[in-house]
Amino acid sequence: MTRIVLDARALQDENYAAKGIGQHALVLAGLLRGIAGAELAPLTDPLLAPMRQVASCAGDGAALFNADSCWIDRMKGDVFINPSPLTHDTAPLIAAARNGLRTGAVVHDFIPLRQPGFAADPERAAEYHYRVASLARYDFLIANSDFTAAEIHRLLPGYERPVITLHCRARFAPAAPGTVPHPPALAGIPPGEAYLLLAAADDPRKNLDLAIQAAGRFRALGFHLVVAGGIGAERQRALARLYPESFVLAPPRFLPRLSDEALRAVYLGAAAVLVTSHDEGFSLPVAEAIALGRPVAASAIPAHAEQIADPALLFDPRSVPALIAAAEHALARGADPACFHPLDHAGEAEALAALVAGNSAAPAEPGARRAVLVGPASDKPSGIALYSDLTLQALRAQGGAFEYVDVDAFDAEAFYAWLFAHQFDDIIYILGNNEVFHARCFVALQNVPGICILHDSRLFEFLLNRHGPHEIVRLWRLRHPDRPIDIATVADWQAERRLLPCSFLEPLTTRAGAILVHSRALARHIASEYAYPAVHYVPFAVQMTEEERDFVRALRRGREKAAAGAGVRLVMLGETEASKGCAELIYALKILLLQGVEATLTFAGKSEEPYHGELSAAASALGLADRVSFLRYVSRQRYLEALAGADIVMQLRYPLFGQVSGPVADAVSCDVPLITTEELAEGMEVAGHCAAVPNSFSPLHIAEAVRGLLAAPPPARETGALAGRLGMDQYARRLRALCPALAA
Repeated sequence: MTRIVLDARALQDENYAAKGIGQHALVLAGLLRGIAGAELAPLTDPLLAPMRQVASCAGDGAALFNADSCWIDRMKGDVFINPSPLTHDTAPLIAAARNGLRTGAVVHDFIPLRQPGFAADPERAAEYHYRVASLARYDFLIANSDFTAAEIHRLLPGYERPVITLHCRARFAPAAPGTVPHPPALAGIPPGEAYLLLAAADDPRKNLDLAIQAAGRFRALGFHLVVAGGIGAERQRALARLYPESFVLAPPRFLPRLSDEALRAVYLGAAAVLVTSHDEGFSLPVAEAIALGRPVAASAIPAHAEQIADPALLFDPRSVPALIAAAEHALARGADPACFHPLDHAGEAEALAALVAGNSAAPAEPGARRAVLVGPASDKPSGIALYSDLTLQALRAQGGAFEYVDVDAFDAEAFYAWLFAHQFDDIIYILGNNEVFHARCFVALQNVPGICILHDSRLFEFLLNRHGPHEIVRLWRLRHPDRPIDIATVADWQAERRLLPCSFLEPLTTRAGAILVHSRALARHIASEYAYPAVHYVPFAVQMTEEERDFVRALRRGREKAAAGAGVRLVMLGETEASKGCAELIYALKILLLQGVEATLTFAGKSEEPYHGELSAAASALGLADRVSFLRYVSRQRYLEALAGADIVMQLRYPLFGQVSGPVADAVSCDVPLITTEELAEGMEVAGHCAAVPNSFSPLHIAEAVRGLLAAPPPARETGALAGRLGMDQYARRLRALCPALAA
C-alpha cells in the first residue's frame, strides 16, 4: 500500500478553499484516493481552521481521505504532495524531505510575478521568489495547464525532474438534457428573461470593469448581466461611480458567494458565460461552462486559448467591442464541442498515478547538514544578545562547529536567499519577543522547522505588532471557539498585559521540533496548555564571570562602609515595562516613606516613551521627583555598578506564562538582597534566595517585602548561590546534549 500525505492547507484556508486552488485540491485528492492500494492522509495545519469545506465541495465527505490527518511532527508515508506550494510556508516540504518522503507539488500560476507593483514591495517579492525557488526541491511537479508547465521550465531552467500537466477539472457533473428551472439565486431577474453570467472575483485581475461597460449593449441585445463571485459592496459602489450609465440603464445583478448547487443552477440558466480576466494560470470558469454545456467567451490569454479552439470566442481584454463580438459569436455558435480543445483527463490521471508509484528518480541529497544557530548579534542592545554571545563563547570553547547568524540584520532579499540555502540544515533558533531583533528569526522558523531556544513566552505582543489584532482574534477562536472575542478585547489585553488569558505560542509549538526554556513554570505551561511533549527545561545560566562577581562584591564592601546610616537604595535593573510593575514600585516607595523608611528608587535600564513619561509624571505627582531616578541606557560597567550600589534589587513580573530574568540570576549570584515574584522565583529555582511577593502584587506587597528584608536580611555567603550550580560551561554542555547537531 502506498501512503500519500496530501497538504490540505488549501482546504483549511478560507482564502483558497472556495476558489480554484481549493477546487483543484479536491479533484487531486479524489484522483489520488482512486489509485489502487493508495492510503490518503490529509496534512492539516493546527494554525488554520478545520477542514469544513471537504464535504460540501467533494460530495463524498469523509470518504475523500481514508487515513487520519497529521501535521509535520507526525508525517509518515511514501509520498507528500502539496497542491498549493506558493500560498503557504515551506515547513511541510522540509519535514517531508527530512522524513524520506518523495515530494510533489501542483503549480497553478506565477501571476504575482506579472502584477503591477510586485517588485515595489521588497518583502512580498522576496518571499514569493523564495517559494518559487523552493519548487526546485520537489521530486516532481504537476502543472494545471500546458501554459503553466512552460512557465515552470522558464523559471526553473535547471529543473530536470518530471513535470506533468493535470488540467483543472470542473466541480460539476455534465447536465442532463431537459428544461432548466429558474435559479433561486436570481431573485432580481424575472423567470424567462435571459442573462449572461460574468465569472469574476473581487480582484482587479479579473477585469470585471470590461463587462460592466458593456452591460448596456448586452441589455439592448436582450440580456441581463449577472456577476458571480461575491463582489463586495464597496467595489460595487466604486463601479457605479465609474460607469453610472450602465447602472442606470442596465444595472448588473451581483450575486453573493453561492453554494455549489446554487452556482451550478446559475451556470445552467445562463445564455452564455463570460470570462474577462487579464491573467490566469488556468480558467476554472471556462472548464465549468464547457462541462455544463454552456456557450463561453473568454479573454485572449494563453490559459483560455488552451481550452477554447475557436479564435472568434477569444477577445482582447481591453476592448469592449471585441467582448461584445465574442459574446454574440458564442450565442450564435452555442456549446459546439468543436469550439473547444479536448483534454485527456484519463491520460493525465494515469501519468499522476505513475508519478505516485515512484516512476521517477528521487533528487540527490542536498549535501551534509550543518549546525546553524540563529539569534541576535552580540552588539544588539538586548539581554538575549548578551546571553547568546556568552553561550557561543562557551560552545566554541568546547570545540563546537557551527555557524551563527543574525538573520534580522539581512534585508528581505538576502534573508530569503539565506533561508533557501539552509533549508536542510539543523537550525537552532534563539528567539524572544522583540519585534526588532527576532522578526526574521520567527519567519525562518515558520518555514524551516528547527529547535527553538525560547527566552520568553510573550508572543502576544510579537504577533500583535507583526500581524495586528486580527491574528490574535483568529488564534483565540481556534482554541476557544465557544468564547469569541473581538478587537476591543485585544486592545484591552494590550493595555493591561497582566490580564492576558492566553500565551499564543501556537506558531512555535506547531513548527519547532523541540523548545528549550529557562523557566520551570514555562516548561509546565507549554507541556500542559499545548500538549507539547518536546519542551525541555534548561536552567538559566549565571552570565557574570567570576571577575565581575568579585568586582561587584568589592564595590559593595566599600559602599557599605561609606554609606552607614544612609537610606535604603532600591534598584530596578533592566528595561522599564508595564509588565514589570514599575509604576507599582513608585507607589511602594511612597508607602515606605509614609511608614518612616528612608529610601530611594533607581531604574537602571532602557526607559522609552511614552512609558518613561508616565512613570516620571507619577513620581512627580507623588512628590518623589528627587527620590526616583532613571539611568536609562547603561553600559555593562554601569550595570555592574548599579547592582553593587543596591541595598535591594527589585525585579518583578506580572505572570506571563513563565519568564526569566538575568538581573535575578545576577543579584542572587552576588548575594544582593532581591525581591521578585513567586512565579519568577519558582521558575528560576531561586525561591530560597529572595523575598517573593504574590504574582498579582500590589505596592503594599512590595513595601512589606522591603521592610521584611530590612528586618531580617539574608545571611551573607562566601560564594553566590547560583555560581556553582550552572555556569555557561555547564549550560553549553546541556545544549549540546539536547541539540544533536551541536554535539556532532
